[in-house]
Amino acid sequence: MKQVTEADNRPTLPSDHYITMLAIEIALTDGEVHGSAPVRRELFAPGTDRVRTGLLATMVDLVAGHAPIGPVGPTIDLRVMLFEAAPTSGRIHLRCRPLRTGKRLIVSETMLSASPEAAPFGRALTTFMNVSMGPPMPRGVRPTPPMQYASFDELLGAQVRDQYSLELVPHARVANDVQATVQGGAQALLAELAAEHTLGAGRRLVATDLDMRYLSRLKVGPLIASVNELHSGDANMRASVSLVDGGNDATLVSHASLTLIAPQDQHG
Repeated sequence: MKQVTEADNRPTLPSDHYITMLAIEIALTDGEVHGSAPVRRELFAPGTDRVRTGLLATMVDLVAGHAPIGPVGPTIDLRVMLFEAAPTSGRIHLRCRPLRTGKRLIVSETMLSASPEAAPFGRALTTFMNVSMGPPMPRGVRPTPPMQYASFDELLGAQVRDQYSLELVPHARVANDVQATVQGGAQALLAELAAEHTLGAGRRLVATDLDMRYLSRLKVGPLIASVNELHSGDANMRASVSLVDGGNDATLVSHASLTLIAPQDQHG
């Protein structure tokens, strides 16, 4: 059940929600959207110092979803391409500019960097429906809330289904109440974890290229992420992941294409 504040008539997220834990700050300036989020250890793939690309996709989704004048949606597609690893401390900065704002669709480009002055470490392209989603996220400095989970992997709560798939039972921490589905960034993270599960052979993998296509809502659940195409003939491993509604005739909810690597800086 959504709670609505009297101050801004905006749905209030649970204190342990996936989005709340990111503590992302957003500002709209001259048609561009600027965002930043703290780098915290829970962002890393466990045992590494590599930020999960599914979490970077979530940040992009939030920032680009405010272009050009306020929240719009739903997300149609989202692709994050990394040139190098995200920073391991400080903040992640995002700068989004709309490439085209039409009556039905908004296409935007978002650059990711370690500071507003630094060269980008990644680039994202997004398409959103041009439908207003209500008031924007609150402005100003946002505190970084403590997490009771060791990682966002753990917060997500996905479980192994078989050798080629994971499943996620919908819960309040990853809910998108506005669209009545699982938050799109959480779907991206689930796809990344499913690809790691199938291709990793016990190793940690992180995506360097993550391309999401959002096709339907999760109406029943669980959300099942199945790896259905594989290629691992070189240092880059590639996967195609279908995310389906396990309780609604396997309706295709979203689809992901990923390129992954095994980080060189694993610990333990």
